[in-house]
Amino acid sequence: MKHNFTLTDVIGACTAALLLAAVIPLVAQQAAENAKLTACADNLRQIGAAEHAYAGDNDSYLAIGVGAFLKEGGMVRAATYNNETPPMLLIRNGYLKIEDKPAATVAQLRERFFRCPEDSVNFSKTLTGWRAPYPNISYQYCWFTTQKGLAQNSYPRKTKPEQSDDYGLRANIDRDDPGWYIFADLMKATSKKWCHPKDGKAKSNHVDALNCLYIGGHVKSHAILPEHEKHVETSMNRFTLFYEDVE
Repeated sequence: MKHNFTLTDVIGACTAALLLAAVIPLVAQQAAENAKLTACADNLRQIGAAEHAYAGDNDSYLAIGVGAFLKEGGMVRAATYNNETPPMLLIRNGYLKIEDKPAATVAQLRERFFRCPEDSVNFSKTLTGWRAPYPNISYQYCWFTTQKGLAQNSYPRKTKPEQSDDYGLRANIDRDDPGWYIFADLMKATSKKWCHPKDGKAKSNHVDALNCLYIGGHVKSHAILPEHEKHVETSMNRFTLFYEDVE
């Protein structure tokens, strides 16, 4: 059978082929990014399981450390400044382990669990220290253990008469709201604040999304919108406005 193709048919076929050639790489790229976002969420779930195991051995308290974490009401950080930061407490007390590396070093454990698979800017191999090079990790952690800490550092805080004095605290799995976040991916604004990237090249771990780990042990992924970045850059505590999992 003879087929007669018009110039319009040929142009249409060529255009379709070109569009397909352009779309396929984008689809593949998005699939790769989604896979890394999922791997990152798995990291956070394992951190959450470690936190709950730690709490089981410590009167339901998460790995919040001592000193400033209790006396001043907690902190938001994205580093392992000393061995009493939550990441180092979980690692050094044996709550995080690599199954096929039973003899993994502290440095290997820290990178395995606290480096997001898609983070190309924020993580630092430096373990501890208060001066540059800072011991940055890919996740910010948030702990507010006293009302003083809430009043000075956190949002939201107690705003209604019917809320208890413990409203907003995130330290005890039996007492505090399971929807308060405790670890979260860095976005550009928090990367800039906590990690001091070279040449000011702050960057989100993921392209346009982040994962949050909550006291309850669950993880949720959220879209990062431009207005979120703008608000959080003005105040780190505004992060909770967008990503808490509470009513």
